[in-house]
Amino acid sequence: TKELVSGLEDKITLNYVVTAGGEDEVLVEFARRYCELSGKLSMRFVDPTVSPAFVDQYSELAGGQLSENSIIVVNEETSDAAVVAYDKVFGRTFASQEEYMYYMMGMDVGTKYFAGENELTSAIEYVTMEVHPTLYYTTGHGEKTFSETLTAVIDTENYDVKGLNLLGEEKPVQDYSIIIVNAPSKDFSEQEVSVLREYMKQGGKVILMTDYAKGDLPLLYGLMKEYGMSFKEGVVVEGNASMYNSQPTILLPNVTASVISQKLTSQNYNILMPLSHAIGTDIQLDTSLYTMTVLMNTSNSAYIKVPSEDNPDMTTEKEEGDEGGIFSLGVMTEHADGGTALWLGSPWFIDDQFLYYNYEYLLAIFSYMTGKEASITIATKTLSDGSLMVSAGAQGVWGLILIGVIPLGCLGYGLVRWNKRRKR
Repeated sequence: TKELVSGLEDKITLNYVVTAGGEDEVLVEFARRYCELSGKLSMRFVDPTVSPAFVDQYSELAGGQLSENSIIVVNEETSDAAVVAYDKVFGRTFASQEEYMYYMMGMDVGTKYFAGENELTSAIEYVTMEVHPTLYYTTGHGEKTFSETLTAVIDTENYDVKGLNLLGEEKPVQDYSIIIVNAPSKDFSEQEVSVLREYMKQGGKVILMTDYAKGDLPLLYGLMKEYGMSFKEGVVVEGNASMYNSQPTILLPNVTASVISQKLTSQNYNILMPLSHAIGTDIQLDTSLYTMTVLMNTSNSAYIKVPSEDNPDMTTEKEEGDEGGIFSLGVMTEHADGGTALWLGSPWFIDDQFLYYNYEYLLAIFSYMTGKEASITIATKTLSDGSLMVSAGAQGVWGLILIGVIPLGCLGYGLVRWNKRRKR
């Protein structure tokens, strides 16, 4: 936030919409501190009863109705505008539909959060951006759709999101864009693969996320093979308890040092890769034209379980014949001309259940591949107690310490004290 605001070149006005006397003091102070960061940023109060025309002018940006204590961010040089809606600044998330129903009945449940910095910084970036990068998502092959949570994260980052039918007349632009292929259930046609190939030859970027159960996509996988990557059948099971969470198929992969990880605010945090297949890498790839980077991999205790008639439920126990070793779960290959293919071995990487752990890395991918200078998504400030995620190995160690070692130590100390006093 400080870097963005202090570097402003255009004059930006924060129009605080509120009837006199109805100000939220926390939000007013929050916006005032933004203005202290730059002389280009100023704030003024707009009473909707006094200036209804001004408020109506921007109400469409808030879905047709602008609530009080919302902020209209206006670039005075370009007239670009964005709205920070009050109901997005303070909110709650609910772990289940049942919890939400309790909240509607008046109970104080759910996780309360403050997202003011995320929303306001995003709005300032939006009105000062010269180009809005585009994320295309392919359609027509049974792909998984983006969830509301993921869409909200992408919107905050000011990306334009568009559906793309590769058989249609619309052609994707190469600059500042990515084509995302999210868990297709059927193969692409030769014509569609040709469109992708030409897009990548012109410097376009493609992200592919695939399901371990969909190994029969020969034309699509053939395109990825041109970039030195291949589909490995089966589910990766992690044998090292410190590198999976709750189940050995919910992987905590090793995130390698790369141009992607360099964009992260921290080099030490967890990513979850559930039900992932491995990605094969071609060591014969022409290194004068291609640069391949393994983004994440397993420990050397991992192995692959291939579903079969003898193992329909796919036990995770290692058996004779299971391939073992270090497996790549995310790989990126860049062509010298700029074309890039990035393959993640699990579509659940962006599922709502795991997005909380993965969104920062996902945004780092988007930022690098579109040329966006930086990700500005800022974690919401939780106003409720949170929970801590630990690996299965750590759970075992801490369980032993807290349930066994400490109680036995206290008991032993008490017995020693009791014995000394008894002898007196």
